[in-house]
Amino acid sequence: MRIIRRLVVTVVVLGVLGVLANVFIVQAAEQKAGDEIRSHLHLAKAPDVKIEGFPILLHVLQGNIPKVTIDGNQADIQGLLIANFHVELRAMRAKLAELRAGISKLRVGGGTASATVTQAAANDYLKNQKEEGRVTFGNGVTRIQKHVTYLGRSRLVAASGKLLIDGADLVFRATKVTIDGKTPPPPFADRARRDASFRVHLPAIPGGIRPQKVEVLSGLLRFTSEFDASTISLG
Repeated sequence: MRIIRRLVVTVVVLGVLGVLANVFIVQAAEQKAGDEIRSHLHLAKAPDVKIEGFPILLHVLQGNIPKVTIDGNQADIQGLLIANFHVELRAMRAKLAELRAGISKLRVGGGTASATVTQAAANDYLKNQKEEGRVTFGNGVTRIQKHVTYLGRSRLVAASGKLLIDGADLVFRATKVTIDGKTPPPPFADRARRDASFRVHLPAIPGGIRPQKVEVLSGLLRFTSEFDASTISLG
């Protein structure tokens, strides 16, 4: 009986030590990853990094971490201020030596990413891209107002339409237009739709992930992406 008790105590102690070691390794890796991302993106605060997979040491030795999530905010990407972003990585492949040294690129089996941009930030970005006019976002609807000169006179063009992603560009295609609050005749309506529409370069979501879809919410844009095996850049 004494031998059995000692064996049980030994197993329990080893189990506790294993759990503590797992917690230490995870916290150290999460903090290092967060600091690297903060430095690369010039964030005021390190993002929240969560590494999942128990026991983590075994996964690290195997070079395959099941899941990593990254949540951050206030990231300025090429002049576009991202209010918050969420990146979920699956089957991350990294060796122990790489994790210790800090890695700027992550090989992953797939994942998802999302980012939100406020209406104010979108307008600031459009202005920096030399795009005239001001946009507003409703639930599923994008509107724009801009002054355009027709026949030597400045007119207020107001339009609603569809916002979409085309390759690496954010595109607005005006459908309904008014000029000075009135529905214009067909020739002027066609020109007003062209004048109200725009195409600008769209920066990647943190991690170098190219947005695939855009959702128009009340006062916000939400960009999303889903990807298969790829390399995510953090440096």
